[in-house]
Amino acid sequence: MRLHTRLTRALLAVMAVAISLPSTAAPNDGKDRSARGSVSVRIVISPNNDPNDARAFQHWYGGQMRGYDRVDPETGERYSEILQIVQEVSNGWLSVSNREDFRRAIVFNQRTKVVFQNVTPTWTPPGQEHTYRPQPGNNWTISRIRPGDLIIAEGYLHANGKFVSTRIRVIGHAWGYDDDYYFQPNYPSYEGNRAYGDVLLVDQRRNEVEVRANIGYRTLSLGRNGTVLINGRRANIQELRKGDRIVFYYQRDHNRNLEVYHIVRLDAQQAYPRDTERYWGDPNVYDYADNTGTWMEGTLDYISTGAMFNRMVLRADRGHVVTFNLPTQMTIIDYDGTRIPINRLREGEKLRVYYTDLEGTLFATKVVCR
Repeated sequence: MRLHTRLTRALLAVMAVAISLPSTAAPNDGKDRSARGSVSVRIVISPNNDPNDARAFQHWYGGQMRGYDRVDPETGERYSEILQIVQEVSNGWLSVSNREDFRRAIVFNQRTKVVFQNVTPTWTPPGQEHTYRPQPGNNWTISRIRPGDLIIAEGYLHANGKFVSTRIRVIGHAWGYDDDYYFQPNYPSYEGNRAYGDVLLVDQRRNEVEVRANIGYRTLSLGRNGTVLINGRRANIQELRKGDRIVFYYQRDHNRNLEVYHIVRLDAQQAYPRDTERYWGDPNVYDYADNTGTWMEGTLDYISTGAMFNRMVLRADRGHVVTFNLPTQMTIIDYDGTRIPINRLREGEKLRVYYTDLEGTLFATKVVCR
């Protein structure tokens, strides 16, 4: 009983000392990413059948199809009637949206052929004239399809009710998808060379990573001042794991061993780069200059979720409240140029939103923390 009393008194004394010590935490100036999430934004969770989400989808889909009013020579139908928008690329299937179905699955296999047919739309919204365009070619694989691609899928209905594609034609790319502003054909935004592949082994002792890449088997070591990005944050090379899909950048190829200066780990739904096209993971592509298109600045009030669009409520000049629709896969460009998910924003944070106006409905194409 006496021992219990002594332990209790000792514990209370330690707690009293801890409470009396002043806080040594660094002040939050609003731009410290390490403090993100401490004062997070208010998020309103909407039901899956939210009419605002359905209304936004109809405006957005109608705007995407408006410029594809020509007739497809293979089917005799207008492109706008048969095009589907890729929402997600997974192992063995694509998730797509069309005029009737908000989401449907298309199954593919090794025999599925993928071709690109360049169909230039007759109309694009203001500020979207230079949006992303896939490069042509007939040697495509499913792994080169990315969210936002406009496709025509041919195939058959399996006995289990699934649609199995035998041929996929990539007609173009929908505007307003994440990182479309960064696209410039055949213009590398990085120095040296770019490659990609799967991590086979992480050597914690030597700080090296073995990969099976598109340039062969390589051992990667991070050069001085090199960077590693995982989920939009800076990380150590030891945090990579076997099976991770990465894109890496290097100056010279020393046969098997490479000294790289930038590594980006991809999420499951993110596609590998395509040839020399500008890629979202390229270093030095984050530009704070004014992009082509309309933008508005304000402070963040709250966020409302949706099945396909999140809605960001911004307090602009003179107290005006403006609502922007953001595709759910869109990320935010933070102060240091890295990408962060929308739920890591803070209430009251100052943002610049680039957007497109479709019949009074505003769709964000890029959001930058100011």
